[in-house]
Order: sequence, then structure tokens, then C-alpha cells
Amino acid sequence: MEERVTETQVLIIGGGITGTALVRELSKYKVDVCLVEKEPAVGFGISKGTQGVLHGGLSLFSSRLVKWFDRSIDVATYIKTPLHLKEKFNIIGRPIFLELESKLNVKIKKTGIIQFAYDKAEMRAFEIIKEKAEELGFTDIVLLDRNQIRDLEPGIDMSKRVGGIYDPNDYVIVVPEWCMAFADNAKQNGAHVLVNTEVTGIEEKKGYWLVKTNNGPIKAEFVINAAGVHSDEIAAMVEKIDWAYVLFDHTFFVLENKGYLKHMIFEMPVPFEPCLMIPTPDGNILGGVTMYQHKIEEKNDFLTTRQGLEHIIKIPESFIPDVPWRKAIMRSFRAYLMFNTRDMDDMLLYWPRERFLNMITCAPGIAPSAGLALEVVKMLRDKGLDLTEKSDFNPYREDPRGFIDLPTEIKNAKIEANPAYGHIVCRCEKGTEQEVRNAVRAGARTLDEVKFRVRTGMGRCQGGFCTSRVLQIMSEEMGVSPLEIKLKGGNSYILKQETKELRAKGEAV
Repeated sequence: MEERVTETQVLIIGGGITGTALVRELSKYKVDVCLVEKEPAVGFGISKGTQGVLHGGLSLFSSRLVKWFDRSIDVATYIKTPLHLKEKFNIIGRPIFLELESKLNVKIKKTGIIQFAYDKAEMRAFEIIKEKAEELGFTDIVLLDRNQIRDLEPGIDMSKRVGGIYDPNDYVIVVPEWCMAFADNAKQNGAHVLVNTEVTGIEEKKGYWLVKTNNGPIKAEFVINAAGVHSDEIAAMVEKIDWAYVLFDHTFFVLENKGYLKHMIFEMPVPFEPCLMIPTPDGNILGGVTMYQHKIEEKNDFLTTRQGLEHIIKIPESFIPDVPWRKAIMRSFRAYLMFNTRDMDDMLLYWPRERFLNMITCAPGIAPSAGLALEVVKMLRDKGLDLTEKSDFNPYREDPRGFIDLPTEIKNAKIEANPAYGHIVCRCEKGTEQEVRNAVRAGARTLDEVKFRVRTGMGRCQGGFCTSRVLQIMSEEMGVSPLEIKLKGGNSYILKQETKELRAKGEAV
């Protein structure tokens, strides 16, 4: 039965990377804190579709080049403008992620990043970026000619590119896994995390906030709006807002990486369409356009289109043309980059009412989340919240490493003690029956939750072989019919009805 909290000191709305980083940070203190998330798991909103880049010196300032590319503004002036809030928190938050990798047992991949230039003007822009990054302590960035880039990535087509710039210290994460890790560790330390809990209204009372949800009202002393792409709707429940979100299409392929690519590679061949390929911590490649020129009006439209996919498949083909990329495609997905109309260059962090805080984030938003969490704790303290550190705070999360990654002697001992560890369910990623059972017992209630905890369905066949077996195991563990199990919440049921043969036997599939 889901935990229910009717009264708390701090209520966080939104279980993306921003909200989960904050709930973990607050779990260090003797304060009652609760996070509500409308999806069936944390990390299943806008955070699920992000690139997962922990921006370093090069990628941090390269994001500014998106505006410069059409040459309508002076590149030196723009790159050298003072740091935005999101960039300041990025610089603070990035090393926090690196420190927490071993404590929370979540993967981070050091990929480095290479960005290409087509002409001398772009190389000059890279020189300015290098200079600015070095002022902030990013000292390993180097300019490269064609041959030096080929040494790093032999398959890259440099025929139309004059050179580039290289930062060896860029990192990539799988964002939903980090959201789950933050939330798991927060719950270990006494925080409350409620999923399938959607905020439907907010009322300001004398001395507290009454937040209405589909699972009943919650009384809170402080409310933090960290609802991601829906934070404008939450903010509008409290005041008439003078800003709106602008959403840009963000569409990617997931591709097999058979040694094709070692580094993240990036360029902007046309204005406002940055092209990116990212080797992921799990051994695949994300490839696509990070921000289409056209804006998106409907937040819940995640459908990919043939036109969009035909457009983005040209990106890996233009980078490394000798690879049969169309055969390497495993899946595709679509999400958004968010910007607000009050300040298209930055996030918003403000109190519209006493003890109600809006955290209106934007891209890039992954690394800034950890730095932002520290800032919000400071802001809460300044507002009068008593924050006394716990003497028994546990910063460590149990190692969730896949069974297949364990040393042989440990695997053999586990199989001897429990043969279900020896039953491979997912042939692509080597996920086992017992790992699926463990995920459900830890709270996973959808196929995607199991996927992000066990990696079943993430391999080359994309669940073609393992889905039926995973559904059967989940059905047994949850005590429900497989017909009731969903992909990711809402109406995303996997199965429609029983087959005739099995219905006659009284079984379902």
C-alpha cells in the first residue's frame, strides 16, 4: 500500500532531477519533507527524455553559440557576458554528481566532447570559449586541426570541417537512474516520496499551504514548485504568472555502438539546430537534433514522425558516413527543451508568495540540479525553516549493480542460494529473473520502472524477447493479471485481452 502523508513541513512538487536532488539534500536535516510526483515513478517526466550531459567548460559555453550561429550578434560579446544562474549552478553541481557516483552507485561515463568548426569564424569562437572556460578553471580544453580530430575519432568525416575544439572532461549520465537513486537515498533517510500523486489545486491558508491532490490534501509549511514542464501550471495555481514556457522539439535515435564512437561529438550546421551524438553509460549512442527551430505547443505530444526521423538520421550519417546507421537504430524518442518567456537565457528562482518557491528550470538543467538544491536549502533557512543536520544521515545507497557485472564467485554463490539469479530473462542485457523480482519488491509497478532498474528491454531487441517473461514475473509478484500492468502509467497497458487458447485454460498472457 502506498505511503500517505497529510501534513509535512516542506512539500516538493515534481519528481524529476531537480525535485529528487532537492529531496535528498533536505533529507540530511531534521525536517519532515515530502515529494509528490504525478507519474508512477520519479524521473518519468521531462527528465526521462534529456541528453544526460553534465556540462563542462566547453559544452557549458557552446550552448551560447546556438544564438550566435546566424551571426546576428557579436560572438565575443555574447560568450563573455556574465554567467547565468543555470551556469553558476552547473559549475557548483557538476562536481557533486561526480562525488556521488560511488555513494549512490549510479553510473557516470566520461566521454569528453569534440565540437567541429566549418570555417575560421567558428574556430575564432572556439578560441573565445577556451579563454572564458580557462578563467573558470576548465584548463584542459584544446583546439584541434583535422588530423588531430581523426586521431581521436578515426571514422569522422573531416572533408568539410576545418578543425574543432576538445574538452576531455565531459560526462554523461542516465537521468532517470539518478532520479531513482536520489529518491531511494532520501527515503532511506526518512523523506516521503509519493508517486501517482497529481496536484489539482493549491490554497493559501493562515500560516500554511493546503495542496490538493488526487490522493487527498496535504498541509505544508513550505511548498517548492519543481514540476518541470508543468511548473507553469503549478505556479498559476498560486498567482497570475507573467511568463510562459517555450518548448523546442528534442528528438533522438538510440543506436548500437559497435566501437563506432568514443567521444561525444557536437556541431551546429544550421542556426538553432545543434547536432549531437553521445556515447551513453550503457554502451549505446544517442544521436539527433537537440533543438529544432520550430516550437511545440502541446506538452503531451511525444509522438515521433517520419519526417522528423528522416531529418535526424542524416546526423550520424554526416558524422561517420561509413557506418550502416539505419541498421543500428534500436529506438527513437521525442522530448522537449524548455525556456521561459521572462528570461529565455536562464532559469527563474523566486518566491511569488510567502513560503512558496518557484524553481523554473531550463536547459541545461541536469548538473545545475545539485547546485540548485544547495541554494534552495539556504533560501529555506533564510525564510526561517529550522534546518538542523542529522547525525545519522546515510549518504550511501545499496549497490544496485546488475548480477551479470558481479565477480564470478559472487554470482555462483548467489545462484546456489537462489537459482532465480541463474535464470536469464533479458538476453541482450543479461537481466535475471531475481533482479526483476527485486525491482518489483523495491516498488517498481510499471514495465519502464523495471527497465531502468534492471535494463530489461534496453538492448538490441528492445524487449522483443523478454517482455512477456517480465510481465509474467511482475504479475506473480504484484498479485495482478498481466492485463493490468502498464508500460509507464496512464492508459499505457501492454496487453489488451487474453488469447483464445489461454482463455480456455483460465490463464492470461
